[in-house]
Amino acid sequence: MTWILHDQSFPPIVAEIEKELKSLSHRGTAVIAGGFLDELLMQAIKSRIRYAQSPSMAKKMLFDVAMPLNSTDAKINLGVLLGLYREEIWADLRSVNTIRNAFAHKLECRDFTFPIVSQKCEEFWSLKHVFIESVDGSPPPDDARGKFILTVKILVAILGLVIINPYIPPEPKFI
Repeated sequence: MTWILHDQSFPPIVAEIEKELKSLSHRGTAVIAGGFLDELLMQAIKSRIRYAQSPSMAKKMLFDVAMPLNSTDAKINLGVLLGLYREEIWADLRSVNTIRNAFAHKLECRDFTFPIVSQKCEEFWSLKHVFIESVDGSPPPDDARGKFILTVKILVAILGLVIINPYIPPEPKFI
């Protein structure tokens, strides 16, 4: 199945993020994109959690340093377990995080031609199954950095839909 998204249907923030990512160094592109997706993951998860008496207490219990959802990997995994997105999107989020970590922790990773980075960019599921119709009619990117940025744009759109369409689970029934 192919999903079709139109550039103009994205919130303005997506265009701003895309413009910023294109203007940064390769390392900056990966690290900033990873941080932005991490924040969106946190918002998406929060949109599905039924807080007890205190939302700030729940935030501390889940997202603060040394808590279970402090890492991006933990948020990505919980998101798929909560049904926020399908496993293919989970795989793309994990690949983006792997790319972000390569740039952040491997000094020799300077651009998107680095082997693990270029390999992950070729494997993105979203690029093969979600078509974005660009406003200017430009073709899809054929370089790893362009594929990374487009995948991040798709993931931002998906997580944005999760956040603005929250599902509040019903109160549990105890037997």
